[in-house]
Amino acid sequence: FFFTDTATTEIYTQAFVGSVRCVQETVSKLFMKKLELLLEDENNTLFRCVYCKKLFTRSQKQWMTCSKAKIFIDFHGKVIAEHMADRSWDINKFIHYVRQQDKISWRELYWKIWAHTVILKCGVCDRNFVGAEIGHCCYHSQIPRFNSGSNKGVYPCCNAPAVRFDTAPKVLGCAATNHQISTTSATKENQVFLSKIMQRYQIVAEPFKCSNFTEDIKKGDLKGINDSLPLSKK
Repeated sequence: FFFTDTATTEIYTQAFVGSVRCVQETVSKLFMKKLELLLEDENNTLFRCVYCKKLFTRSQKQWMTCSKAKIFIDFHGKVIAEHMADRSWDINKFIHYVRQQDKISWRELYWKIWAHTVILKCGVCDRNFVGAEIGHCCYHSQIPRFNSGSNKGVYPCCNAPAVRFDTAPKVLGCAATNHQISTTSATKENQVFLSKIMQRYQIVAEPFKCSNFTEDIKKGDLKGINDSLPLSKK
């Protein structure tokens, strides 16, 4: 039926709008609490690298490579370039800044940060990755070309320098596609994680940024790729 009384229609409209707002406020408080509980877990404590500004957890630091850290080789000949936590950075101030600067909901903020805590392994590039970097399975679309007898060459696809042997951290490419979970890590839990990430791809996925990686690493000019979330102000 249709309301013929304007006053009655307005009453019902205001009641409906009020109920919607109530639901929105409830959902907002729910995700604010979910975020609080997520970060209470020590395994999910986030740090920001003082060199590249990338976010990471303690466990992620063990396998992540910092593009701007000083490089050294351990006793086993492994190239090490680790993140270093910025002691002046505070997660609470960071969350407040993101909320105020980007005007995003607690729901979106929760999923963005959650995606930084999820660790999966790609079956294509054979590397660990965080959920926020689901689209960072990088590669070169063309093989490098080397001059005869030379250690130095170039990737025709992006003109990035290539070397046969180098102590710098290995760089995978100038283009990227989505990671694919490896069969060895395709547990039920990881499948659920991947499903959540793909369902919220537009919210959690950070854009892949192409760069002249090798030169940037040597010069120390490569910016952190983990910057879909703004950095906190000092």
